[in-house]
Order: sequence, then C-alpha cells, then structure tokens
Amino acid sequence: MIEGIRQGLHRHGIDPGDVSLLSHATTVVTNALLEHKGARAGFIATRGFRDLLELRRSSRIDLYDLFQDAPSVLVPRRWRFEITERIDAQGAVVTPLAEDEIIGSRPRSERRDWRRSRSR
Repeated sequence: MIEGIRQGLHRHGIDPGDVSLLSHATTVVTNALLEHKGARAGFIATRGFRDLLELRRSSRIDLYDLFQDAPSVLVPRRWRFEITERIDAQGAVVTPLAEDEIIGSRPRSERRDWRRSRSR
C-alpha cells in the first residue's frame, strides 16, 4: 500500500510534504459490505480464487458443528470474475497481471442484472 501511495504521488507530481491528511477507509468499506449497504459490489480475483469469499475456512464459531448457519455471501457468484495473474508467497510476480482482462470484465459485469435483489 505504501509503495502504491509513493507511486501515485510521483505520477501526479505531488510532494509528500504537501499532504496534510491521508485517510484510509478500510473499516468503512468493510462495514458497508458486511451490512449490505451502499452500492452493489463486484469482485475481481486472480484465476482460481473466484470462490474465495465462500470458502470461509476456520471462520465458524464451532468448527465441528456442521449444521450451523453460514454467514451471508458478500458478493454473489454471478458478480465475481477471474483474471490472469499470480504472485508467490514473497510477493514476486510469477504470472503478470493481464490488465486487458480487467477491462474485459467490465462489459460482462454491465450485462449482469445489477438491479435484481441480492441473492445471499
């Protein structure tokens, strides 16, 4: 994240000393998703991780209770897309990000019926 901020400042010619406030809204966004408020969200994941949001490994209150209710799905499967990219455990790029696939997912997402009620 810090490297991304540095790149953004450099790209836009902003001196870091001129920045008086940096606000990171992770909690706000997370709460909006968990409470199902705000705009509908899509999810773009690297290939093979589209269903990551539903795996919920070790996130059950009682690991051995197979009948407990699962939490609601944050993003319905039809609004999740995959792109080509892979990094290793150290963060090194193994397969470069296919940026054209990100752009290509937009028309597919726009064809989805975003107005339908959320299927959770």
